[in-house]
Amino acid sequence: MKRMMFWGALAVLVGGCEKPSTDCVLHVEVVDAGHDVAAPPLEGAEATFRQQLLAGGVLTSAFTPVAEGATDVQGVCDLAFTKENALAYRLDLEASGYFSRQIPWNPDDFLPGETLPLSTDLMPRATVRVHLEAGLLAGPGDVLQFRTLHVPGEYPTCDNGWRTFNSETGADTAWVCDMEGGATVAYTYQVTRDGETLNYVDSIVAARFEETTLNVVW
Repeated sequence: MKRMMFWGALAVLVGGCEKPSTDCVLHVEVVDAGHDVAAPPLEGAEATFRQQLLAGGVLTSAFTPVAEGATDVQGVCDLAFTKENALAYRLDLEASGYFSRQIPWNPDDFLPGETLPLSTDLMPRATVRVHLEAGLLAGPGDVLQFRTLHVPGEYPTCDNGWRTFNSETGADTAWVCDMEGGATVAYTYQVTRDGETLNYVDSIVAARFEETTLNVVW
């Protein structure tokens, strides 16, 4: 009986001496931000948490990884790391076919032993090939002006400024740029012929992960 009491007391003592976790945890939840879906969880997104250290009073320029992982079927990934003398943190998110994302963090946001939640998204990438082609009615001196009507946001998409071409130098012109996946891309163009200008407005859907051709015959 005394032996059982001894071991019981020892177990309580040992349990009471367990040190709390010194790890910080970033709980990441990622959804698909495409215009053609209703924000489903994004599986397989690669998450890398990086730190910029202050060593000996000198700031190192590189952000080095301290935790890495990939989101599961629920779009979730837990990144655990030990807090150091870091001046800045950064979360890098990447997935095949999506625009990458970098999210800066203040080291003061993290406390050892605590979990910090983050809900964010990744935008699928679409490719748009703009092809402007002079038709049978195009003649000397005719001018085409073209622009997309989307509002550029945080992603590096097509330039929405006016582009001007004439029948001599821009009879057949094409370029390729990225757009947000699943987005409806409105565009307008003006054709000046024989002193008269005609205006047109139309749109296409930029299919995710694919190249969609926007073709204008003027």
